[in-house]
Amino acid sequence: GAGLARGYLNRPELTAEKFVPDRFGGAPGGRLYRTGDLVRYRDDGNIEFLGRLDHQVKIRGFRIELGEIEAALTVHPEVREAVVAAREDGAGGQRLVAYLVPAAAAAPAAEELRRFLKERLPEYMVPAAWVVLDGLPLTPNGKLDRKALPEPEAAAAPTDAAAPRDPLEEIVAGLWADVLQRDAVGIHDDFFELGGHSLLALRLIAEIERRLGKRLPIGRLFEFPTISAMSAFLRTQGDLPAASCLIGIRPRGARSPLFFVPGAGGWIGYLHPLVHCLDPEVPFYAFQAEGLDGSSAPHTDIDVMAAHYVDLLQEVQPSGSFRLAGHSFGGQVAFAMAQLLSARGHEVEQVAIIDTPAPDAVLPEAAGPADDGQLLIEVVRLLFDLARRESTLSPQDLDGLDATQRLAAAARHLEGAALCPEGAGADFLRNLTDTYKAHLGMHGRRRPADAPLVPITLFRGEEGFRNQPPALDEALGWRRHSSRPVRLHRVPGNHITMMTPPHVETLARILGSTLT
Repeated sequence: GAGLARGYLNRPELTAEKFVPDRFGGAPGGRLYRTGDLVRYRDDGNIEFLGRLDHQVKIRGFRIELGEIEAALTVHPEVREAVVAAREDGAGGQRLVAYLVPAAAAAPAAEELRRFLKERLPEYMVPAAWVVLDGLPLTPNGKLDRKALPEPEAAAAPTDAAAPRDPLEEIVAGLWADVLQRDAVGIHDDFFELGGHSLLALRLIAEIERRLGKRLPIGRLFEFPTISAMSAFLRTQGDLPAASCLIGIRPRGARSPLFFVPGAGGWIGYLHPLVHCLDPEVPFYAFQAEGLDGSSAPHTDIDVMAAHYVDLLQEVQPSGSFRLAGHSFGGQVAFAMAQLLSARGHEVEQVAIIDTPAPDAVLPEAAGPADDGQLLIEVVRLLFDLARRESTLSPQDLDGLDATQRLAAAARHLEGAALCPEGAGADFLRNLTDTYKAHLGMHGRRRPADAPLVPITLFRGEEGFRNQPPALDEALGWRRHSSRPVRLHRVPGNHITMMTPPHVETLARILGSTLT
């Protein structure tokens, strides 16, 4: 309106950023001022103030409005005031820390607050650490002094944590506390609910091996995500059968399970953002590829791989209607699994194919790099892409090095970027690269003939993906393999970023809507 200021004195860049053209039907030449307030319309037409845009943070790619968490916390009857901040998590990233002023002498338990927030907010917006204060620090003019908020370790946190019961649980609890940067961890607390993620999981596994001399396959962490369960596994390690490559990332839920095959390399660590955004009542199982833990050779035939996965799947769900999904190369494996299940007389409710063409619509020679050095660079780049970072590793960095030296250089590159714990990168990268290479060797070589048609839902990244030949059609060649018209959904991002925050939220929402 006419009373709007001209701009900021002697700050033309800030003026251009904050004073913008009015595109909402105002007077010609009119301008608007960006206040920095975040609001939303309510159903009754009123506007609700949520917080400040300058209090937005990014946690593992998720854009989070801190004020929205604070508003949800203060609804709790035992919380008088709450402030949420982002702090370093020790792995090159950040975690959410909630600072509470209780309404009474006793603060509510951390687990109670987590449950309370999970009913109102996505899981990635639930703080990983909790700090109780007598009062919030204020500036001389009475405003909140965020810089004076203490580090989580410097104050007591509300907790109902169960204490370790024996020396092994005490050691494991100490390792968890170090990795998660917490004063104490209860033996029944969930690693991922406390703010753990795939990078911290790698660091935890490396610490367990260093301290206890026990090698813990990463898939086992998803099966035993508490100190109690992990300690029980470590006590009997060596007496248990070989770990299954079918991992119950979230094995409990009232609805039918979803079985997911990850992309080439078969590493399930990057699936956690998707799992966290899906309905918690949908059990989620993922297939971590043979060969990734170094205890067996990778599969080299898709049909053999699919048959192995189906056998494992039917140990969890012997019969009924099956729901499968796969990303990238994993989509072709999920399709082969669905055909096998159908041929065995089972009903396949849906195969969700995420951004990959039908097996007879891709040329084998277009699957990926053939040179081992280029392959190593490609794997490293994929890991950086999944972390929403940019890799600077180049062919020149590997020139003149033998295979062992190349691997060591690539591992140092990962470790230096905090994408792998120090000393743990080489083994992880060697197994991942070998498995990735085996999967690329299968990509596009299966030519399904008169196999059963199965119901297909296709998800495509809006930005496309690299190393992929032009699609035959919009449905990427899947129409001739589907028992119904292919349901096509577009998701923001490219082949990789559609699986990472914030785009994975859209993928999860649409995928969840198809899991009726």
